[in-house]
Amino acid sequence: MTMSLSLEEQKKILLDRMEENRRNCRNNFIQQFSSTETATALSGNSGAFPRSHTFKLLTHHPYLIGIAFIAALAGSRGSLRNLLKKNLAFSKNMLISKVKMLVVPAIIRLFRSYIRY
Repeated sequence: MTMSLSLEEQKKILLDRMEENRRNCRNNFIQQFSSTETATALSGNSGAFPRSHTFKLLTHHPYLIGIAFIAALAGSRGSLRNLLKKNLAFSKNMLISKVKMLVVPAIIRLFRSYIRY
């Protein structure tokens, strides 16, 4: 860029060069994307969630997993069923105790305020 070029010409040259750089970058990214896309398509791994074969099985076949779980519960000799019942009873008792801890004091405060007025 010599002094003989006008500012408008310099601006046009810079804009043309920037546009050419953008075009080159765009072409490079398109080529890289298409090459990685074909590589992942060939390998069968898309890189998206889930990557694990186990989680893919769980997400693609939830009904089969549910049926297998129910069959395991029904087929067990009671040990799995008893364990499930105990856990449900324990969680129910924990929930009841939490409700008692939260609700009973609120009811007592309500009755106290009712008695005062």
